[in-house]
Amino acid sequence: MNDKIDIYDRVTRQIIDSIEKGAGTFDMPWHSNSGMPTNAVTGKFYRGINPVVLFATAQEKGYASPYWATYKQWSEKDSQVRK
Repeated sequence: MNDKIDIYDRVTRQIIDSIEKGAGTFDMPWHSNSGMPTNAVTGKFYRGINPVVLFATAQEKGYASPYWATYKQWSEKDSQVRK
């Protein structure tokens, strides 16, 4: 068995966890543009599977901001990223 986390398993787990936390409601966070994961530099919304993964990660980690960027992008904005 490979020691690396399978990205498909991780995404599936995150989606299931998000759905279970929202059990009883029909509004999943990725069904609207409200708080849609957005690139902090370009201002563009993420597309494809990325919004689902980013919503699930934000929920899991307790992040309130919808803005995401790479380490290099945050550095270019004179922001420091914690480990």
